[in-house]
Amino acid sequence: MAHELAHCLSPSLSGNKAEDFAGSLLFPKIPVEQTLQDSKWTSATKVNKVIEIANKQVISPITVLGQVNKYVKHMGFP
Repeated sequence: MAHELAHCLSPSLSGNKAEDFAGSLLFPKIPVEQTLQDSKWTSATKVNKVIEIANKQVISPITVLGQVNKYVKHMGFP
């Protein structure tokens, strides 16, 4: 719904920009930073951590993982 809201608010937004808006609305910077600080991101636990966080926030695990990945890339973290 947030993706569609982005299109309604600004019809010129492309699909990727609407996704960025939706992700930022649903799982913004502060929760992303807290997630990175509070979680041990290993390949064995990543899926369970993402699902746990998504369930607590009542959002899609894809949104959580996407926002964390965007933040990590933007900050230049490994």
